Amino acid sequence: MLVWERQNNNPVAILYGKQTINVFQEIRGNIRTLDAESRLSYLKSHENAYRKLASLLISEGRLAEAEKVLELLKEEEFNRIPRRNGPPELGIALTESEAEAEKVTDRLAQLASERGPLLAKIANKTATDQDRERLDLIETTITEANKKIKLVLTRIAKTSADEKLVTQQSQSMMQSLRKLGPGTVALYTVMGNDKGWVILTTSDFRGAYPINTVNLNKTISDFRMALKDAHHDPVPLALKLYRALFRQKNDAGATLAGDLKAYKATTLMWSLDGVLRYLPISALHDGKGYLVESYSNLVFTTASLTRLLDSAEGAWRAFGLGVSKQLKGFPALSFVPTELRSIIREEGVANSTGVLPGVIRLDEQFTRQTMIDGLREGYSVVHIASHFRFVPEREEVSYLLLGDGSTLSLQEMQNSPGIFERVELLTLSACETALGSNGKEVEGLAFVAQDLGAKAVVASLWQVADEGTEVLMREFYRLRAANPQWSKIEALRHAQVALLKGNATGSKLAQRDARATETEGAMKPYKRDAKARFAHPHYWAPFILIGNWK
Repeated sequence: MLVWERQNNNPVAILYGKQTINVFQEIRGNIRTLDAESRLSYLKSHENAYRKLASLLISEGRLAEAEKVLELLKEEEFNRIPRRNGPPELGIALTESEAEAEKVTDRLAQLASERGPLLAKIANKTATDQDRERLDLIETTITEANKKIKLVLTRIAKTSADEKLVTQQSQSMMQSLRKLGPGTVALYTVMGNDKGWVILTTSDFRGAYPINTVNLNKTISDFRMALKDAHHDPVPLALKLYRALFRQKNDAGATLAGDLKAYKATTLMWSLDGVLRYLPISALHDGKGYLVESYSNLVFTTASLTRLLDSAEGAWRAFGLGVSKQLKGFPALSFVPTELRSIIREEGVANSTGVLPGVIRLDEQFTRQTMIDGLREGYSVVHIASHFRFVPEREEVSYLLLGDGSTLSLQEMQNSPGIFERVELLTLSACETALGSNGKEVEGLAFVAQDLGAKAVVASLWQVADEGTEVLMREFYRLRAANPQWSKIEALRHAQVALLKGNATGSKLAQRDARATETEGAMKPYKRDAKARFAHPHYWAPFILIGNWK
């Protein structure tokens, strides 16, 4: 890892860094019977390697992977020790190219260990003809393996270096904006190695504004870490990122913030590029308040464009799927039953008082078949409250956890065209359902759902708080049902503001006093308001709406 970093080849350094950390993790598993002080001493002795790998990943914009590395440094992760052949979600997952490289390097190590003794026999003149034949075969195999590893390592490096970033401006978008109504604008972000741009497109004009990219990856990473629990004050970083995106002057001396105000923009449609895909725009702070208080922010993709102008259904019927029990190493989601029952009102079920009429399939009732049957029935809203495991570039091992303990892989979904084509709104109340790899949106569950027909998707950018999610979702659907003239994004924004202002509360406050996530540099503690216990963006900011927001 360190050698390749010194050669300025971070992608290959990351490959070896991941293998390093996975070996350390395997050793931690083997010493779990030792006393806590000894285990912590071992981890402390290798802490710099974990942080070095995280730093390399951040430099490449691979924030989700960096965060997982840093999480392994937390004491509470000690009981989640991976085995080399154990569940990949507990270790540092390799991309497809990295996994291929690891196989080759493991094979090379095995052959090299056998080659040494055979060379010693030849030097001592004790080698047999069979030994010489075996050495010839080994050296031929090593030669071929060396050729292969060079090709694989070149491909790994090239994948990162040759990524092209393209501006998606078009006359058709300006025409669409006219139909979407006043106040709606599109914002395309373009991120290069040393500079970035925000391109504002309205129904009347276009403008381009620079992005301050100095330490941008690191700042976004620190911001996300600050949002992963409710212990850190996120405002200083939120303000710094706001200024980097909204306050930079272009050649004409104009800023994005100024032109949005002059245009009287109310709804910001974002096409996010690279590391910015990890950023919850609504949680940025302009010095007076969070952006969610001023604008409705949503994300659109290529798959969204054909359905942006579709009209919305007035009355919603909902199909709820959820997992509340501990399964396959995933923690229990104790608030999921409350979440689903507060959203969905089941006909014929006693004391069912949810907001939307529909059907719930919880735990053992949530199977592959019941999910498919419900999707075929054509519910306008499908709400899934479960875990999602994402492995970069590995659709076959990225999956949604079902209630009976089985899984539905991303690859299986991609091979089922149109599975969500009758769904107006798919809400994925699960962990990190909007994340892709290195900012590549095609790999996240939310973006796959868009490709498979869902008009709009609500998904999360990081692991969400169980109780806070229940409150946000209930408020979102309640507001939409009470105000059918509102758009989906308007209802979501008002629900987020309700948590921010303390106007939406849960049945009880979960007892969570975990240690704050570790970040480099001092951060101010967050002062919690007892009257607005879900005001921290940790609770309301992870959820974004993708696609048709009407």
